[in-house]
Amino acid sequence: MKVDAKGRIAVPAFCRVNNAKVFFVTYGRKRFLRLYDWEDFSKSLNMLEELDPYDARTEEMKRALLGGSKLEMDSHSRLTIPKNLRDWAGLTGEVVVAGVSSYMEIWNSEAYAAEFAANIADLGKNMQEIAESRKEPR
Repeated sequence: MKVDAKGRIAVPAFCRVNNAKVFFVTYGRKRFLRLYDWEDFSKSLNMLEELDPYDARTEEMKRALLGGSKLEMDSHSRLTIPKNLRDWAGLTGEVVVAGVSSYMEIWNSEAYAAEFAANIADLGKNMQEIAESRKEPR
């Protein structure tokens, strides 16, 4: 998938399953963007409100999350990603839109390939650590 000259991306069909027309795009933990449909973004905001407002990490998360933009899908199922967010994530030319639970990630295609390769290399170890952390003590 490509970002066009006007900064638009086509919303993949798998992202349109609940007929959402309004989205929110914001910063990801790494150099990617998180794209939420408006309903899921609202749920994320509610979860943030439950966190300690005086914790510096909570402030930083709120600042990053709310530093994004509300977007409306056009009649051709495209979203225009704001320039400041495109620049931050390095979104030019080819991009990858990956579904991740309740949101999508929008990556520079080269950055995604590198991140995915690192994730796959550690997959077995990470799965084992998660499984062990979920075991109940005896």
